Amino acid sequence: AQEESTKKDATESPAATDAQAVSNASTEKMSQDVKSYFTAEKEASLYYIGAGAFTTSLGLYYRNQAVESYPDPTRSFKAKSESAYNLGLSYPLIGVGIFQLATGGFMYFKSDKKSKDLEKELDTSPASFREQELSRMENIAYWNKMLRYADYAMIGGGLWAYYAGQVNDKNYMKGLGTGLIIQ
Repeated sequence: AQEESTKKDATESPAATDAQAVSNASTEKMSQDVKSYFTAEKEASLYYIGAGAFTTSLGLYYRNQAVESYPDPTRSFKAKSESAYNLGLSYPLIGVGIFQLATGGFMYFKSDKKSKDLEKELDTSPASFREQELSRMENIAYWNKMLRYADYAMIGGGLWAYYAGQVNDKNYMKGLGTGLIIQ
């Protein structure tokens, strides 16, 4: 009986060991990929937060400049024109800047928790984890593509607004176009 057990262990052991080693290596690789992805996401979120803080501050500065001098009827035409440009410039900077702040903050604060949750899922069910992650990555790729299209639309809208302002001598539109292009 002992010989049979030894023969059985000897015949099953190499194949089982190889399969287990491949599975462990694959699981370890996926775990490393999860950690790398969320580390990179957290670093990118700091860029979004910084860019959002900078452009929101810049937009508020230009809006303040415009509003401080806007109601003054004694200003020269050039000053009124500059105020309109600053006001137009401020809105895209503030609006998109707040979006960047919110997006960056959300990404930064959810990254650690999401990474830990995914590692637990990987430990309990690697096959289910892989399936869910592929679906999640496809969703992220879709939204990244939509954001890229939104960027193109902002650039196109900015060019159109600037051109319309130039043709009609409307400094507000020129400022709006410049702000959209910057963002």
